[in-house]
Amino acid sequence: MEWEALICEMDTFINKKLQSDLKDITIASYAEHIHWQYLPDEYLPAQVNFSVTAFFGNDTQVAAADIFETLQLTDVAAANFTSDYINKAFPDGFNIFSQVDKLSFRGVTLEASDPATTLARATCPVTVRATDLPTFELKFEFEDEVEREPKQIEIEAVICQANKFFERTLRDTLGDPSIAAYATDIDWTYNPADEFSSIIQFKALTLNGDGSHVKGTKVFEIMQKADVQFFTEHYILNAVPYEQNIYYFSKNLFFSGGMGEDQPMTSKIPNGVKCKNYDSKLLPAFSIQVGFESRTGAPTQQEIEGLLCQTDLYFEKRLREDLKDDSINSHSTNVDWEYNIGEKYPAIVNFTSFSPYGDGSLVPAKLVYDVMKVIDIDDYVRTYVWNSQPYSQNIYYDTKDILFGGMINAHLLGEGKLAKVTCQLPGLATGGAAPVSAVVNPDATKEVAMDPQHFSELPPHS
Repeated sequence: MEWEALICEMDTFINKKLQSDLKDITIASYAEHIHWQYLPDEYLPAQVNFSVTAFFGNDTQVAAADIFETLQLTDVAAANFTSDYINKAFPDGFNIFSQVDKLSFRGVTLEASDPATTLARATCPVTVRATDLPTFELKFEFEDEVEREPKQIEIEAVICQANKFFERTLRDTLGDPSIAAYATDIDWTYNPADEFSSIIQFKALTLNGDGSHVKGTKVFEIMQKADVQFFTEHYILNAVPYEQNIYYFSKNLFFSGGMGEDQPMTSKIPNGVKCKNYDSKLLPAFSIQVGFESRTGAPTQQEIEGLLCQTDLYFEKRLREDLKDDSINSHSTNVDWEYNIGEKYPAIVNFTSFSPYGDGSLVPAKLVYDVMKVIDIDDYVRTYVWNSQPYSQNIYYDTKDILFGGMINAHLLGEGKLAKVTCQLPGLATGGAAPVSAVVNPDATKEVAMDPQHFSELPPHS
């Protein structure tokens, strides 16, 4: 859909350019024999090849040489082509080509057969009227401790989660995995005197994989029956930055919608929200393998969560210090574990590290990996591992030997037993960032037997 919308914008630009330069407004042109490919290792990875056919109003064909000469763009013309056409590919503000900032546009003459074809010609979508779209409203009641107005970046993160929820619900109901949902005409208000103090409104633009619209009344009919509790627990409460977004402290959500608005709403985000998609392939994974001094038996899930909550604090401390950014938070996700009796390191915990900056963008996987390769194992064990909750009762208080390893390709770990860790840390600030500190055990004097290869590359998870 996004490629085809790009072609539609190119069709419009080329047609206007031919009409202008050849001084004939009767010219009609179109791209055909279209072939696209994405080459991630290239400087300009998204590449489209196509031929151009044009006719004058009397049905005579415009000469290929004239088309070729007309489309030799200057740097200024290429920049205007990018900003006025490519960046506005349908749906405006949501298509990935809205983020294009570098473009190479050149023509070649073909003496042989047509190029490889992905699409014969583009079918350009018709702009949908605002009155055809359903309008939805999210009204939030916050916990009593919340006393500030939501930030725009927090509202945008909620909108991104709403897009995901709409997509999942509509795909499941209509049996079409190609459906994409976008919030448009986004507006919001905040009134601390009201019980539901934060209100977010938006229209839902929903497209099939071919770019056609899912009928607004159908979207409304499906979404008015949606599971609001599931929406809250699995989407709203996971808006980034996780546990720091003000909507994490929502107490109640009232979800409603309607059709037939006479006028489109005034949008506070004219070009829509640019949502960041977090792919597990882009996250680093780590493994903590532990041998105990005297205790036996496998750690419980509670003890493992206690260990990882402390590990999150250690990651935050290291990343904030090394990257000089106090907004970074770190969370253990996709957690898996096993216990192998008789091994030097019987207790193994594997996890993916999700580390966003304060604006919700992700610290690159390789950067997290490189920082955590240089680990002060003594500090990590004494200050963090030994203080895993419940303090002194957690089996990791008895840690004697430890092996800490990592890799960049988290998807090799497969799906873990636990999607994310729930932390209840001493002194956790309800409304702010998790403190980068740990409860230090004043009696932590025991020695840690450090494996000389304490950081290692993990083998692929079988």
